[in-house]
Amino acid sequence: MLAVERDITGAAGTARNTHPPRRVGPVYVLSAIAFAVVAIFTVGATVFAQTVVTNQESRLLKERANEVKLVLSTSVSQITSDLSTLGEIARRGGPGAFMQQAAVYAGGAARATSYVLIQPGPSPKVLASDGPAVSLQGGAEPAATLAKAAQRPALATTPVIGSGSSRFLGFALSAGAGLEVYEQLALGPVHPPPQARTAPFSELEVVLYASATPRSSEVLVSTTARLPLHGEISKVALPAGQTSWLVAVSAQHPLVGSLAAAAPWVTLTVGLVAAILVFGLVDTVIRRREALVALYDSEHRFAETLQMRLLPTLPELVGLDISSRYVPASDYQQVGGDWFDAFDLGDGRAAVVIGDVMGHDVEAAAAMSEMRGALRASAAHGDAPIVVVDRLAGLVEMFEASTLVTVIYGVLDAPRSDGSRMFRWVNAGHLPPIVRLPDGRVEELAEATSPLLGAPWHAERPEGQRKLEAGTSLLLYTDGLVEVAGVSLDASLARLRATLSSLPASVPATRTCDAILGVQLPHERRDDIALVVVRVGGVAASIVQSARSERYEPPAG
Repeated sequence: MLAVERDITGAAGTARNTHPPRRVGPVYVLSAIAFAVVAIFTVGATVFAQTVVTNQESRLLKERANEVKLVLSTSVSQITSDLSTLGEIARRGGPGAFMQQAAVYAGGAARATSYVLIQPGPSPKVLASDGPAVSLQGGAEPAATLAKAAQRPALATTPVIGSGSSRFLGFALSAGAGLEVYEQLALGPVHPPPQARTAPFSELEVVLYASATPRSSEVLVSTTARLPLHGEISKVALPAGQTSWLVAVSAQHPLVGSLAAAAPWVTLTVGLVAAILVFGLVDTVIRRREALVALYDSEHRFAETLQMRLLPTLPELVGLDISSRYVPASDYQQVGGDWFDAFDLGDGRAAVVIGDVMGHDVEAAAAMSEMRGALRASAAHGDAPIVVVDRLAGLVEMFEASTLVTVIYGVLDAPRSDGSRMFRWVNAGHLPPIVRLPDGRVEELAEATSPLLGAPWHAERPEGQRKLEAGTSLLLYTDGLVEVAGVSLDASLARLRATLSSLPASVPATRTCDAILGVQLPHERRDDIALVVVRVGGVAASIVQSARSERYEPPAG
């Protein structure tokens, strides 16, 4: 007669309290911490909202500045087109034709624009003039501009000439055939035009400089009397022939809208109110938590007692060496849905079972107890594995169980003369059994797999069979043994097979269990672990049956 050792992890026999320590500390400290956390989050959200609003405002201001630039570019292009047309007319029709077209461009009697047809040279000669007398007013600046126009076929502009109400701006363009056209525009004093408040860009403050930098002496036009501009300013370069002007734009009101602009302040206000509410509610939450901790303590003690009642004591079976282990999902939860069993069927036959009910709490443990009892009842008459599992599936469906169950039910026939046994089994959605042959080879019994119990579909369940030679070890296990965070299932199964293969041929079942858990036991368990090892044939020395339950401790290192 071979003895059987059973070692159940986390059993009540350890007589030590493993539930989490209870909270200690003044309530006001936790309230202050909660308030600080919410306040810090509020400040972060406010800064984020302010950043989003600022970025959006900058983007919109830049877009509006480019729109203003596009409008002004059209005006500069029109000046170039007018001067080019006047030059063409002067070449073909002479000064008289030039004068007629210039009068059309200059407008009415109160004209602020003068056009001059010039023959360039060291002493430029005026051939025709329309509008107020120019006399190349400003001296050196118009002459320099005319020289630039003679050198390049592009519009040349003067800086702002004069000051106050006597400010002018000149444009020169080569007309070819030794002719140049010069336009002088009276700017007047710097003040917002009357239409500034109703123009398409009335929400903006716009300043146009006749230079690449914002100099007060070079202001061409401004929609505001407050110069220089204040607040956020978007600046874009405006090409003006051979020179570059500067367009500066700022917003009179938030371009994102008043509501969006106020979003950071709204966020800050709401966050501070939430922080005050959290500060006031923490005391209530802590009191409720104390009650839940007390309830947990009661349920924990109940779970420990229930576990010891639910997990079986494996019998001694002739010709078989059986050992099992159970490891709960965590130190604070000592019971779950994984289960195992083994019992004598008479006539030298033995049944071995492993199963898993979805979940790892008291409810899953209760369902597991029902499944275990139902399976024992179904197998009482020694029927074939396929009949037992089909009967169990029918019971699950009949009672409309809301849970899902995986199970392997196998039968080891009576030993033959050479000590071997025929193993017949049915696998309902469980991980396949693994056998270690006497020569060290390891194989998975992947056949005879069918849907798990409680699934909404049905299929014919196959029954597998395999001859197990004397000295063969059969391993049944639940998924908690091989599902490890950060490790693929294939890699975990390969490590399990390697561990089995490395064991000596004569190692008893209990040492096999310890060796497997010593290698496979995850540092962070996510599910219960049930493990059963059945060795066919026996061991050289008998094993003293353990009459008490002990906690499994993995080997050091």
